Amino acid sequence: PDWNGDMVFLPWRLYRQYGDVRILEMNYENMRAFVEALHAKTPDHICTQGFGDWCPPNDGSWEQYHGDVIEVNTCLYAALTRIVGLTAARLMKPDDAARYAKLADEIARAFHAKRFKAETAEYGDGSQTTALLPLALGLVPADAQRAVFDRLVATISEKNKGRLDTGIFGTRYLADVLCDFGEADLAISMLTQTNYPGFGFQIARGATTLWEQWAVKGGMNSHNHAMFAGVGSSFYSRLAGISALKPGFTEIGIRPVMP
Repeated sequence: PDWNGDMVFLPWRLYRQYGDVRILEMNYENMRAFVEALHAKTPDHICTQGFGDWCPPNDGSWEQYHGDVIEVNTCLYAALTRIVGLTAARLMKPDDAARYAKLADEIARAFHAKRFKAETAEYGDGSQTTALLPLALGLVPADAQRAVFDRLVATISEKNKGRLDTGIFGTRYLADVLCDFGEADLAISMLTQTNYPGFGFQIARGATTLWEQWAVKGGMNSHNHAMFAGVGSSFYSRLAGISALKPGFTEIGIRPVMP
């Protein structure tokens, strides 16, 4: 899911942006087949394969990665499955719509049952990403969301000293989740602070394009790399507060978050 899921995410996002249903008609069978392939590989609904939250802060050895492969990939699997259900509904395929909506719910329930630690309100190893992805992608039951979020804020402030500790997926959803739960100021401070790691750190060292790694020099050294740009989505959807309430922006929501 973490490396190939765009074959589902991208057609859906293009449809939401432009309102052209043909992108769904052209891609639906591939979208459905991908989710079915994941389902065949994960009878217990828990994805154990993938890169996880690629390129979190590390020393370049690749030995310090978080144990978040399950959290990242299972959350993405649930989100992909939900999108296939929504696509089926848009294409007037009610049986498929019901099947994939049900499967997405089953994945979310299995994930919470198997990965949640009630005593600490954490998933997996308790890193920032293992809270951000479940909250952003709708896998946390309503009665546990505040506890999971409060634990996330505590992790940020106590363990990570107010700094991000995320790779490409966690960083993509960091500002979304913090803004949605009323912590926009924390999001901005994490993204802009000039100590390692963060965008402010890169800018303070002369960066004019996004780096592949948080460090000046890590295991890979591209200093013009697109993958951390996902956070830019939050500038539009949360800080500017612009959303397409209907596909193609035929109905527009304006609800800015003010740090």
